[in-house]
Amino acid sequence: MPSLADIPVEILALILRNITNENDRENALLVSRQFRTIGCMVFFEKIEIDTIYPRMHRVALAIQPYQSYIRDLHVTNLEDEALIGVLQSLPQLRGLRSLRLTGCDQMGLESTSVLLEAGLQNVTCLTSIDLHIGRSPRCYGTSAFKEIKLSFVGLEVKTDIPAIPTLECLHLCGGESLNELGSTEGYSITPAKFPRLRHLEIAVINIIKTEEFFPVSMETIVVLKIDYCYVSNPGFLNLAAAHANIIQLALLNWQTVTAPYHIFMPVVDDLELGSTLPRSFKVYGNPKKLTLGSTIFDERDLDTGHQGIQLNTVHHLDYSGDKWVPGWDDQLAVNTNMHTFQYYGYLEVSTWNVIRDIRSLRNIQIGLGKRDAMRLSTIHLATPAMIFSGLPFWCEYLTVERGPAFNMDSAEWNANIGRLATRSLSEGPIDIVIKWLTRPSINLAMDNKILCT
Repeated sequence: MPSLADIPVEILALILRNITNENDRENALLVSRQFRTIGCMVFFEKIEIDTIYPRMHRVALAIQPYQSYIRDLHVTNLEDEALIGVLQSLPQLRGLRSLRLTGCDQMGLESTSVLLEAGLQNVTCLTSIDLHIGRSPRCYGTSAFKEIKLSFVGLEVKTDIPAIPTLECLHLCGGESLNELGSTEGYSITPAKFPRLRHLEIAVINIIKTEEFFPVSMETIVVLKIDYCYVSNPGFLNLAAAHANIIQLALLNWQTVTAPYHIFMPVVDDLELGSTLPRSFKVYGNPKKLTLGSTIFDERDLDTGHQGIQLNTVHHLDYSGDKWVPGWDDQLAVNTNMHTFQYYGYLEVSTWNVIRDIRSLRNIQIGLGKRDAMRLSTIHLATPAMIFSGLPFWCEYLTVERGPAFNMDSAEWNANIGRLATRSLSEGPIDIVIKWLTRPSINLAMDNKILCT
């Protein structure tokens, strides 16, 4: 009869990797010597320590051969002797690839910084680090790093990162809130220092002295994310975005910008704008996917917002704002490539008439029946009857988010849903999703193409 010893190593490793509970893991190590051998290799590949430093992890970090199994170490909210114990073990973790130390307040102390520096000097296989830099270890260059994330940049120390030829991803972050803005003073990013840098992310930082911080454009950067930063000089964004395919921008200084704020993005494919934009903001580029946050326009700028952001070449549009920008209707009217339209705000009749005539459109996601829309007496909103009866046959997917003022009696509902559910083959099939806040008291015509959630 087959026994546990007959289980192939690959199958046993797969089984053990699916055990996540710490007590279950400890019990699995007691089953047999084979379980203990394979289990230690599997369980200790990735160690996550949060607040409590469990016995099993203490053993793994302190004793060979368990130390050699560890590839990914994530330490969160650890303090005092537990944090010191982890840092003292770092020099022995010769196979470590990824190190993350977050939420450990005592990393700013001299004693812990010294231990961290010693660990980074001895662990030469690291490819990824995520650190609250504290008094900043000065030895990032000892490993062939591919990814570095540093928090509290420019707040506690101002130590530049040395040249790392292997670095592909760099994330610089200030504090934990917008009240703790970091600074780029003393830091620099150049092609000579980071010739392979592909992904640059900067968050909660005041980007100043841009001529020193980012003096020239870098052809290697294809992903650029600027998240809630002050960027007074648009020249930095033009240099950083010159070769980026994916760009995310969320600026904090929109109220203080008075001069033209024009950003050139010649090769962007995916653009996301997530905060209120300066009044003089204008994008020069043709993104295929455009994601716009709910507050990108100040209330006063809705009538002119279309001048800064063009929709005439967009393939996928996702706009989270409540009110539509009137000038966009003319741009959509000449758009022959749009595939997905997603907008859950106040959909006016004029806008619905424009988007339903876009022959390339296959996926429509809209919101109807917002309760406070009744106060907007100056606009004419599209009704459910208009949507269901006027849906073009080339549309394949329709999602409607049903608000509390979504009015349609059962007969009208069944008539419109029934029409869509029995569309002729010449018109093509359609998938429909209706999302509502409360279950309606009407009969639903349901089939495998209509989903009500």
